[in-house]
Amino acid sequence: MLWRATVNKHFTLAVIMPLVALLIASNAYSRDELLVTAAPSIWAGTPGSQLEGTVIELTTQMFSELNVTIKGTYLPWNRALEYMKEGKVDVIATIFHTDERAKYMDFSIPYVKIPTVIVVAKGKTFPFKKLNDLVGLQGLMSLGASLGKSFNHFAPNLNILQVTNETQIIGMLTLERADYGIGSKYIFLSHAKKSGKLNDIEFLPTPVNSRGLRFGISKKSPFIGYLETLNKKIKQGHKSGLIESIVTRSRNKATK
Repeated sequence: MLWRATVNKHFTLAVIMPLVALLIASNAYSRDELLVTAAPSIWAGTPGSQLEGTVIELTTQMFSELNVTIKGTYLPWNRALEYMKEGKVDVIATIFHTDERAKYMDFSIPYVKIPTVIVVAKGKTFPFKKLNDLVGLQGLMSLGASLGKSFNHFAPNLNILQVTNETQIIGMLTLERADYGIGSKYIFLSHAKKSGKLNDIEFLPTPVNSRGLRFGISKKSPFIGYLETLNKKIKQGHKSGLIESIVTRSRNKATK
């Protein structure tokens, strides 16, 4: 009787476990809405609380196999990161990898390279080839910005103030309250265009670095299992020229 009970138990588990796995897989993407956020830049516009533009177009293309509605929502950057930790949003569509962020989100492969640059007020350029050239100058960066490990390692040698956003950086530069700002070139372009100061700034020719922009998916999102497919879609998008077409259109629009 004991042998029969053990056999029956093993038989029951052998039948039930595949059914459970099948049930989990069929419900993996049970929510019919993918919640996406991104930092305002040339990739993302923010009319009110909504998010639109390239980032939504690209997200729709890359997540097309989910057959869900893409809902773009604007959130202040620090709140967006908190929502990713809590699973309140599924995807940040424009983000750089850091070890800290990797604790609560998984990253796609990069879909575009973004230069980190030095921005100055028009006519206020200076020689720059390496970070050491910034020592002794007053710098600015956006609060919470990720500028790469090499910059973080060197940052204690710099006199750099963190401010609210790139619009404030541009304003302080034009008022000669700082020597330079540092950050993503395309975020600077977006903020300069929006504030009407595109002709009041310029970029030093040598970039600080170039990093890959990625999709981040919250580890608490029901769509976390889509990451492998997303990476395949990004590779296909590069091969077909789709991603380059979308990126080029955004860059051209940002400078007009």
